[in-house]
Amino acid sequence: AWLAAHQSADGRWSSDGFGRVCNQKPWPGEVPDGAGVAGRDVGATAWALTSFLGSGYTSRGRHPFARTVSRGLRFLKNQQDAEGCFGPRTGPDALADHAIATLAMLEAYGMTESPIFVGSAGKALAFLLGARNAGGGWGQGLGTGTSDVFHTGLAVLAVHSAALIDQDAVGRGRPARFGVDPRILREAAASLLSKTDDKTGLVNGNARDTAIGMVIRLFAGEDARTSGALQRGARVVLQACTPAWDTSAGTIDLVAWYFGTLALHRVGGQAWKHWNEALGVALREGQRRDTDRCLYRGSWDPVGPGLEAGGRVQATAFMHLASCTYYRYDRVFGNRSVGQTVPAAPTVAQE
Repeated sequence: AWLAAHQSADGRWSSDGFGRVCNQKPWPGEVPDGAGVAGRDVGATAWALTSFLGSGYTSRGRHPFARTVSRGLRFLKNQQDAEGCFGPRTGPDALADHAIATLAMLEAYGMTESPIFVGSAGKALAFLLGARNAGGGWGQGLGTGTSDVFHTGLAVLAVHSAALIDQDAVGRGRPARFGVDPRILREAAASLLSKTDDKTGLVNGNARDTAIGMVIRLFAGEDARTSGALQRGARVVLQACTPAWDTSAGTIDLVAWYFGTLALHRVGGQAWKHWNEALGVALREGQRRDTDRCLYRGSWDPVGPGLEAGGRVQATAFMHLASCTYYRYDRVFGNRSVGQTVPAAPTVAQE
């Protein structure tokens, strides 16, 4: 409901200007803090949309966010160029914004099978695959030749969702819509080998990249029950990144929490049980409950590394997505009627 309140009339979420609007109208009151960097509206919009889609809210159905999602997807489509790229191609965040926008458009199609989204999703996926570097990874720029774990992880989220859509279609006796080659995900996982310490499981010597690397490996089909790398990685992530909302201790890393939740949920066992309990506490303790939804109520503060650009919008989307992990992929690809059955959420007007 907080995210919906801060969507602009043209469908975008503004990374730096979200506080100047409430319920699609100019907001004359106190402006909430947590602004990100100007020019990141494609990324902010995409993260917000994945949050709605992850809860089962599409542009269809009888629920309070249908128009919110529809406006957001229309904005993204309007930012896509003829070759499929969402937003500007220049700047350090071009690949990240495009990858998440691709994910949003793919999942919008995956949930609705609407022809409105399929062309945009297919062009976006093709552009993303074209930006892949030699060696199977992605980097900060578009096809610059230098890959890193974070951008590879973002790209893998989108490619994996496209593969799930193909798998669902084939399972129902239909042709694969996007024709994703499974080797793409396996090659992304293989690109981690030189970055991974065999003894500790650490990727690039830090726990955040280890969490992202675990997601890449899992989405490539690696079995957590038999993979020593995944088991070692789970221990590293659990020890270094277990969620705890403590601003003074410097324990908050929402990027690591999001990817760690995706990874450990699939690993399961005691690692997931411990992580899940800690995440629940952190979600409750960190979510703002003061003021109203035109200010802070329902959001999370953009605390910790990696949120300078996305600000409060991205922080709120990250934490909400972490809370959706339990059912997110079932809702996106399992039950296309869920958008009509999800419970209504309160709006600013109702409060």
